[in-house]
Amino acid sequence: MTNSQKFAVGIGVTGIALVALLFAIWPFGKDDEKELTLAVDGNNNCIIRATAKGKDFRVDKGHKVSYKITNTCAPQVVLVGNFRRDVADGDVKDCNVGKVETVWPFRAADQSVRQVYIPDSRPVSLTLKDAKNDVKKTESFYFDICVGRTKVDPRLDIDP
Repeated sequence: MTNSQKFAVGIGVTGIALVALLFAIWPFGKDDEKELTLAVDGNNNCIIRATAKGKDFRVDKGHKVSYKITNTCAPQVVLVGNFRRDVADGDVKDCNVGKVETVWPFRAADQSVRQVYIPDSRPVSLTLKDAKNDVKKTESFYFDICVGRTKVDPRLDIDP
């Protein structure tokens, strides 16, 4: 083997090693966590501050959806619910508190842990696991995140 051939093989092996290292350390397909803040608005109501990027998720099938929530209001209960395939929320104001979801794209047991009490300013996580997708294309869901009588309406895209 000539020196130029050895050099080419060395470059090829180095390139493969770098790509393998990149996949090992880069968070491709990893679970993600979004941050939400509860804050008092001008009417002295506790509201959820979130941008679309801060509340919407795109995850792979089997992954989790997790919100790290910081409360700057009085103690609050935050709840996720009213999962649906349509944008329209059906005029639900309370995330369907106490109702079994007709559409639930996560592990069934997580319906019982879809709310979290946040007593103070320490961040608390609300996590739903094992995103479901039984179709062979990206499936989209809309849902509500509620605190008191206020809510935001995120979107969840689950890739197959």
